[in-house]
Amino acid sequence: MAKVIYRLWKDQNPDMMILPGSLPLYDGNTRNELTYYLAPGWDAVLEKDIDGDRAETTELETKEPRFGAVSAARRVARTIFLGSAASAAGTQKGVRGLDRARVLLGCLQPGQASSTFSDALNRLADRLHYLNSSGDKSQDATRFWFDTRANLRREMEDRKGRFNDQNEVRGKLADVLRKLISGASFFDGSHIFTPHADVPDDGALRLVLLSPEKFYSKQEARVASDEVLDFVRNNGPKPRYRSNRLIFIAPDHASLTRVRDCVRTALAWNSIVMDVKEKRLNIDGLQEEQAKKELQSADDVLPRVARECYKWLLCPTQATPTDRQPTIEAFPLNTSGSAFGAEIQRVCHDNELVISVWSPIHLRDTLKKLYWKDSKDFVAAMAFWEDMQRYLYLPRLKDRNTLEQAIVKGAVSKDFFGTAYG
Repeated sequence: MAKVIYRLWKDQNPDMMILPGSLPLYDGNTRNELTYYLAPGWDAVLEKDIDGDRAETTELETKEPRFGAVSAARRVARTIFLGSAASAAGTQKGVRGLDRARVLLGCLQPGQASSTFSDALNRLADRLHYLNSSGDKSQDATRFWFDTRANLRREMEDRKGRFNDQNEVRGKLADVLRKLISGASFFDGSHIFTPHADVPDDGALRLVLLSPEKFYSKQEARVASDEVLDFVRNNGPKPRYRSNRLIFIAPDHASLTRVRDCVRTALAWNSIVMDVKEKRLNIDGLQEEQAKKELQSADDVLPRVARECYKWLLCPTQATPTDRQPTIEAFPLNTSGSAFGAEIQRVCHDNELVISVWSPIHLRDTLKKLYWKDSKDFVAAMAFWEDMQRYLYLPRLKDRNTLEQAIVKGAVSKDFFGTAYG
């Protein structure tokens, strides 16, 4: 205490009371006096996380004037250090560390706002290498402590960089999207990140989810549009004949960074849990439970962020048979509410991108406009169905039964058309 008081007096410290947050751990004499009674390894913790010119807390206060004005980050770190370092070995299981109220009591001087120190604690919980917590940092009952072993969150952050966008991240995202569209029974087939060569050209109504690299935004529509046109024209090395059977979902450009980060977070927590299970990573029981909870939380977030990212439905269309090139229409999907598959179906129905029930009037009008002319007054139904699968200027029916039902309804009356065989 003599060394603490001397250093605070020398630095003209204005604190009304000497609290744990007041400890001048930047001072070598004070630091040495404290670490003398602790197990080896604390010098690195103090240097990197708690106090000093190169500490994370000092850097945070430099960037955030709100924290720097009251030394909020360093005061929080000093308080947690003094309240937890001596019991870091965890001999008193279940009571390690300080809860939020105790941390704030160790920092606050009269007249200061507790919210500043509370915010600083939240920031440090995500940032510091050796700071651990017993659960969700936002909960008042969560306890915080320093340890000479790096915390799991920092371990997770370090592991996030191991995963490759093209392999692990892409594969995990595909798994999440596969579960999201599992209820999309409206389509005969769904294809996730599938090259056009592997999307059959068989007349079935198919939903294609474009890969993350083929993103869409209102400012930059070309990347996704060019990919859609590639699918419409090609089936591997061969031309695609049934172009009017494909609907596309594209990722939103602005959301890609977040979804990739969330996928990496889930992959990193999973690797930690697996390493603990296989005895490749040695942590205590409390940290093991924390890792499992964090993995569950990370996995729970993925469906929501994936859906927020894959929110553009793209439909190739052609206004007239003489148009030189198809146009790609984009429709935003509602990212909350009903299930993903049901929302895709709603947008297709509402905008008549896919027709499930077709009126004989529209069938007759299409025939009159495109087929019954130049003295030709008939068309084979099967040939017409083949054209509907092929040409983007014709309506996109859900399946052949939709056309059959329109013919059956129309043939009952003399107002539309007749049917004949032979």
